[in-house]
Amino acid sequence: MRRGEMVASNQSLARKRVFIQNRPEIPTPERNIEYVPIPGSDRPLTVWDGSYLPVDIELEMVLVASSREKIINEYRSVRQLLDSSVHAPCQFYFDPDYIYFARFSNINRKGKYDYNQALPFSMTMNALPIKRLASGMLDVPIANGTVMFNPELHESLPRILFKGSGNITILVNGMEYIFKGLVDGNYGIDSEIQEVYQIVDGVNIGINTKYYTHSYPSLRIGENTISWTGNASNVLVMPRWGAVL
Repeated sequence: MRRGEMVASNQSLARKRVFIQNRPEIPTPERNIEYVPIPGSDRPLTVWDGSYLPVDIELEMVLVASSREKIINEYRSVRQLLDSSVHAPCQFYFDPDYIYFARFSNINRKGKYDYNQALPFSMTMNALPIKRLASGMLDVPIANGTVMFNPELHESLPRILFKGSGNITILVNGMEYIFKGLVDGNYGIDSEIQEVYQIVDGVNIGINTKYYTHSYPSLRIGENTISWTGNASNVLVMPRWGAVL
């Protein structure tokens, strides 16, 4: 990626001549901590569930319009593209190996634009606290007993897809994730959204009654062994390697 470039809504904003002016400061996400009062004590119990809080990042942008006459319409088009209520994948020139999940708000023009085609504007990016290695967001075919190495310092929540029928047990580092009574088809177990499903004509259909484990796989730091028993094949793993911002 070239300097100033960012990718949002599955397209490079450089194609719309929109660039980041300066590398932003990225605050360290805070731990999601709950303080539980202890009767008779002035020191509460500190409970951390292992998660972090989203952060706000201020971005200074510039739109280089195709002409002075079109500058406002082009700005409105870019603002409509970026303004969103959901966290969507984004990539940035200053950290190109990672995918961020962010939504943008407070998109406002700055300065004058009467005598040139450059319109500066600012916006607030609310980013989820975990960024993902782009290479870890791909489905990787594996053999039974494959060892996958987590290169980050954060446990990941993978998605595992497979084809099969009958009783199937997926094992991740010796932990069993058990399916029973599956009809022949394509299936998935997604730890991030904590769902198990059958894939029918591209649609995910929940199969909670076929899943006999009350937890979901995670991939620890370092080596992870993935294997299975039963009639399973075409196993794909999206590892979702991630790091705290």
